Amino acid sequence: MVITEQTRVIDLTVGDLISLMNNMMPKKQEPIVNNYCDDEFIHGYAGLARFLKCSQKTIWEHKKDGKYDNAIIRNGKKIIFKRSEVVKVLESKSAKITQRTQG
Repeated sequence: MVITEQTRVIDLTVGDLISLMNNMMPKKQEPIVNNYCDDEFIHGYAGLARFLKCSQKTIWEHKKDGKYDNAIIRNGKKIIFKRSEVVKVLESKSAKITQRTQG
């Protein structure tokens, strides 16, 4: 059966209808894999808060304490964090916690 714009839905078989629906659905995209080892940049306190899933106030307090000093690049009023350096800070923090619990 040739399906045109004039074909009534009631005249379609289940197979025809499924075929039409599959052709209209978008193709599945590959999931985006985050590689945290590269030197991508995170822009602003809000971006780092989204990345770490915490509040902007927490980010500001950690920055004030100097935890992200190696990760910060300032350009005027703009603040940019190096993702790889932020991950290093997190890894060192988790290593310290592991040492405390084991020893």
